[in-house]
Amino acid sequence: MSEGIESITLVKVRAGKIKSVVAKLAEIKGIDEYFTVTGEFDIVIRMRVKRMEDLQPIIDAIDEIDGVEDLSTHIIVKKYRG
Repeated sequence: MSEGIESITLVKVRAGKIKSVVAKLAEIKGIDEYFTVTGEFDIVIRMRVKRMEDLQPIIDAIDEIDGVEDLSTHIIVKKYRG
């Protein structure tokens, strides 16, 4: 799906919960890919939906996972390639 709305969600995870959070992310439809990262956040999630209103249920599902402490979602406005 090349059309629609793409977003990035940054997720902070409670210590010792990364593996279980990643396992739950695999069950959520609408998530394209996710990465564990270093820095202030622990996981970066890339999502793609057809409509803006389709995004909130995915964000809610992520937020309800045991071990997720905080998240921040950002809509992709324009993509660039190097």
